[in-house]
Amino acid sequence: HNLAASIERQVNHRLTLDIRAGLEVTQESSGEIDSVLVSTGAGFEYALNRNLALTGDLDFEMQFYSIQLHASDQT
Repeated sequence: HNLAASIERQVNHRLTLDIRAGLEVTQESSGEIDSVLVSTGAGFEYALNRNLALTGDLDFEMQFYSIQLHASDQT
């Protein structure tokens, strides 16, 4: 299962900013969660002139494996 979102904002005629976030869940055939991938990112584009732009991106990903959810027994 995948979920992703991004927002882009043009600050002025030269500068555009964007942010991104995502979540990906992988399940085994038994229904147990096998892995979870969380990702985030941000970027910019600054137009120096009509033909040249300075761009930058920073992305981060974290993956969790063998996620086991247990119901707690309270007596």
